[in-house]
Amino acid sequence: MLTPFPWNDFRKIRLSADNPGHCSSAEVLSCLDQLRSICPAGMAVRELGRSVEGRPISMVTIGQGPRGVLLWSQMHGDESTHTHVLLDLLSLLLQSPEHPHARAILAGCTLSIIPLLNPDGAERQSRHNAQDIDINRDARHLQTPEGRILKGSVERLRPDFAFNLHNQNARTTVGPEHRPAAVSLLVPPVDSLGTETDNMRRAKRVASSLCQAIAPHSQGMISRYDADFMPRSFGEAIQASGTATLLIEAGGWLEDESITLEQLHFVGLVSALGAIAVDALGQADPDVYDRLPRSNEHRRFDLLIRGATLENGLGHEPFVADVGINHLPAMPHRAPIADLGDLSLTTGSQVVEGEGLICRPGRMWIDWQINPRSLPSLGQCQEWLARGVTSLVGVADLTDVAQVERLIELESLLELPIHLGFVGSCTGRVELDEAEVREHLLRAIAAGLLGLLTESPRADARRYAEWFQVPLLDTTHQKEDLLAEILPGQGKIQRGAEADLLLVEPTAGLRLAIVGGKVVFDRGKLTGQKVGRLLQRGKH
Repeated sequence: MLTPFPWNDFRKIRLSADNPGHCSSAEVLSCLDQLRSICPAGMAVRELGRSVEGRPISMVTIGQGPRGVLLWSQMHGDESTHTHVLLDLLSLLLQSPEHPHARAILAGCTLSIIPLLNPDGAERQSRHNAQDIDINRDARHLQTPEGRILKGSVERLRPDFAFNLHNQNARTTVGPEHRPAAVSLLVPPVDSLGTETDNMRRAKRVASSLCQAIAPHSQGMISRYDADFMPRSFGEAIQASGTATLLIEAGGWLEDESITLEQLHFVGLVSALGAIAVDALGQADPDVYDRLPRSNEHRRFDLLIRGATLENGLGHEPFVADVGINHLPAMPHRAPIADLGDLSLTTGSQVVEGEGLICRPGRMWIDWQINPRSLPSLGQCQEWLARGVTSLVGVADLTDVAQVERLIELESLLELPIHLGFVGSCTGRVELDEAEVREHLLRAIAAGLLGLLTESPRADARRYAEWFQVPLLDTTHQKEDLLAEILPGQGKIQRGAEADLLLVEPTAGLRLAIVGGKVVFDRGKLTGQKVGRLLQRGKH
């Protein structure tokens, strides 16, 4: 029997980077070309067909053993962890064929690998295919070309084993400590009655082999995937066809760990394939799988404030509640409040104990001295945060080309612990014709201009602002009234609102300031988090 795959060997053969992200069809095809160049006769690449939008779906065949194994990944286009793992697996088999695990797998198995089943979904980073169908709910009707390709592959190959590879929500937890469920496993059932077949028992032994290999580095982080019989899904259909099928879900991981999530899943998969290859599954205990705790119902938050007294800015009486905050994956500087109330059944990647503290919305303020070319320093940001200000608004002179250009750049360049936005003014001394004013104003509006000061004497600028529904701001009004026009809906603690919050000690003043879901100010000092973003009209 093979020992588990040595952890340190992973870094010698890997193709993937640390914490790799999105993986597209073009990237997969490029990696396959790179691997083929290592050993042209070592693997066969065959196009199985095309996606809805005509992208190729390829199968890699490698090994000459008697046990057929089918593996597929990214049938959900935004779930790419195992695509990287499969490419690393091919790297092991081609670059290090004399490695004990590689030698055993190549001799004992014939692997048929579909590294990316849903290339259209991968292109748009979507779970669904171009028809907006979840391929893994199309096992019965087969209305997707991708689903037909997978079913055809199963019928043609009739594999002994199948691995259905996915990502689950990274906030999924397991156990009473609510640790991240880094690996979740499921032996898909064949019916709703709990019938257990011989191939299901074999799949449980595969799962047990995988668990044994990764347990030293993932104690308390392995779960049984929280799902019952799903008759529309391919795992159930393939299990029922007689192939021992195991679903593997990659989940969340701890940032301070010395190994990566891809490494964990690679070691588990290679060790499981090794057990299949040398016919060692009989030594694996299927009860290991049966004893796995199911994933928890409640997911982990990115940041959880426990038990603070909320003054929510909506005119309600103060009340005690937990506040759960999650970052948006595609927009890391955005962090809406995900839930409020009793959230004691879960935890957060970061937990702030709020008992005895008052939680208030962050303040907004206008500083007429700030412009796109004269941003506040970190020291000034610290002073503003100490006053409870989490969003600042300055003024951009639209007659100044340099200021307009800088405003356009700020969305990608801003590195401050505080949010920043701008209103426009046309009171500069530079004389511009109407076409130049229009161009500057339109470019500033596209960059997110929050409003236009009415002290500007230019009727053309006002007209364009009205066309694009940019607020016209009367500077004789109180700043609080102007801010309500500029940033409507800000300054509230409710689900969906931005997590810009203050935690205040009733007698000692501000303790913490949270901007964009991150603690940026703690007991009078900046924490080093620079998560401020450029405030844009309609995007806050």
